[in-house]
Amino acid sequence: MNFDPKVLESKVLIIDDEPANVRLVEQMLKMHGFTSLESTTDPCIGVEMYLNSKPDLVLLDLLMPKMNGFEVLKEIKKIEKKSYPPVLILTALVDQDTHLKALEAGARDFLTKPLRQNEVLCRIRNILEVRLLHKHIKNHNLDLEEKVAERTKELVGANIELEKLRNQLEIENAYLREEVTTEFNVTGIIGNSSAMQNVFNKIKQVAGSDSTVLIQGETGTGKELIARAIHEQSQRKKRTLVKVNCGGIPRELFESEFFGHLKGSFTGAIKDRTGRFQLADQGTLFLDEVGEIPIELQPKLLRVLQEGEFEPIGDDQPRSVDVRIIAATNRDLENEIENGSFREDLYYRLDVFPIHVPPLRERKEDIKMIANHYIESHSRRLNLKRVKLTEENIRDLESYDWPGNIRELQNVIERALITAQDGNISFDLRARPTFIRSSIQKNSLKEPVAVDGVMTVDEERDRSRNNIIAALKKSRWKVYGSDGAANILGLHPQTLTNKMKKLGIKKNE
Repeated sequence: MNFDPKVLESKVLIIDDEPANVRLVEQMLKMHGFTSLESTTDPCIGVEMYLNSKPDLVLLDLLMPKMNGFEVLKEIKKIEKKSYPPVLILTALVDQDTHLKALEAGARDFLTKPLRQNEVLCRIRNILEVRLLHKHIKNHNLDLEEKVAERTKELVGANIELEKLRNQLEIENAYLREEVTTEFNVTGIIGNSSAMQNVFNKIKQVAGSDSTVLIQGETGTGKELIARAIHEQSQRKKRTLVKVNCGGIPRELFESEFFGHLKGSFTGAIKDRTGRFQLADQGTLFLDEVGEIPIELQPKLLRVLQEGEFEPIGDDQPRSVDVRIIAATNRDLENEIENGSFREDLYYRLDVFPIHVPPLRERKEDIKMIANHYIESHSRRLNLKRVKLTEENIRDLESYDWPGNIRELQNVIERALITAQDGNISFDLRARPTFIRSSIQKNSLKEPVAVDGVMTVDEERDRSRNNIIAALKKSRWKVYGSDGAANILGLHPQTLTNKMKKLGIKKNE
């Protein structure tokens, strides 16, 4: 009789109190290729062997001392619990009642002694083939259940991620709706001057990295446009550029604005609020007027910049964010450090890649191009007749100092267009209020420059360099101490050291 190879690998346990019967069945099965056989003449031991090896088939005698076959079958059923035990009864009893009782007790089949070889082998093959099919189906079902569970886990994870994305989009949409109501210049950066070409080169150099950028320049020079240009050329351009005007936030609301808060965390917190850092996750955060951040909040800002973690107000669970920082200021932060209003460690964290935006008075060759741009855009927006600048107009614009920089030029152009007559435009720049100059220059990063004595960036750098060298020579190149160069210049020694490094100043020049 031919057997499936997998059937021949099945485990078979023989339990019969007659040794001769055990040997007969073992020889019969071995002769036909069965390789995994166990046997015992003690039914109690047989139950233990079943528990340990979990055979695919049990050949069980009914009439045995200690425990009869029915009692053994009962114990096996306790072990199997959920499935029918693979038991083939072998007995000399031939009455139908015994046969029926054995089948009702859970046996799979019944053979009477003396055993006929072909019948025994045929019954064994049938039971084992069904047993193997059952195991195959069971394993297949387990595989399916595992795959379903794995796929369900993936879908749950995908749904969680989709929910996060949906919430992020809702937050970004809310932010963008706020931005739409805020008027700002969304045009490109305009200029062909060498000073602006230097700015463009720096934007190109730093945009592709995630380095922190500090944009320095007077009010109205277009620092936000620089930040937008960096973001739009970066790998984060598909995410939002989130802007924080640090100069327009009430002191008590800074932490909530940056990090958010939970409902009920303080009086007036009627709902959860998402902070700007979380809103800018995977994107860029632009900290405009960063010098206005209160000194007591600066350590928390430094922490999130260094570790990428923060806690919203009312929550003790840290949240992780991946944010690229671009900061801007019209203040001299090194002087702010000296005054004790800005942390030195925060300054160095922000000043990784500095970009200086020149004031309009230092790039007057760009004025004509910028003015023509605003004439076109304002004429279209206000539905006014387009006018052309005359040579006299251009001379007037270029002779003015522009303390309010590009923002002031934009306003002057719009006002002149409204009052233009017969296509002629004129600028009464002598009537510009003098307080504009003083207010702008008060927080300027550079000293006021006379209209008739404008210095280039390189000239002013040389002047600063020569001044520091003079102080160093006077102090015999001593930086620290009451007689050191830092004290003579009114600077912190570390600030002076950094300036020397930036300006390439070496001892004994």
